[in-house]
Amino acid sequence: MSDATPSGSDKKALDSAAMREAAAPLKPAAQTRRSAQPDEDFPAQEAGDGVRMKLNPAFVTIAFAAAALLGYGFFMWNKSGSFPEIIELGALLMIFITLIGLLAVSTDKRGTTVSIRILSFIFLLLALASNLVFTFVHPEEPSGYIVINGILLLAYFSIAYAIRRAAR
Repeated sequence: MSDATPSGSDKKALDSAAMREAAAPLKPAAQTRRSAQPDEDFPAQEAGDGVRMKLNPAFVTIAFAAAALLGYGFFMWNKSGSFPEIIELGALLMIFITLIGLLAVSTDKRGTTVSIRILSFIFLLLALASNLVFTFVHPEEPSGYIVINGILLLAYFSIAYAIRRAAR
């Protein structure tokens, strides 16, 4: 009758084989498995390929402070209006995001940095104009304000992403 458990000498052989396997250097991924086909939508980047974006924390703080003050100013102007809190938060968000792009973002490529700063300046002016219009017009429902500023913000993100992607 044969037992399924290994004998003493078999145990030693299994233990030494396991020790050798554990001590062996790891094989590169290309040797252990088939390399995957590159994704057509997201091409693989080699080291150094692409644009590195950096944020300056001091300028992020300044951008937040300026956006908070401008948001408070819109709140005070619109105090008697329909929805001053929404305009205050919307102004804070829109101005803060565009000021980050204008002041705090830098990239490895100077042309990309300049393009993002110009884009941020244009959308900062659009955000200020939008908030001024909604501060003095006083619509009954905030949905128009939310939709218009949401579309502006999405357009800003889309164009900034396209600029960054084109710089690769």
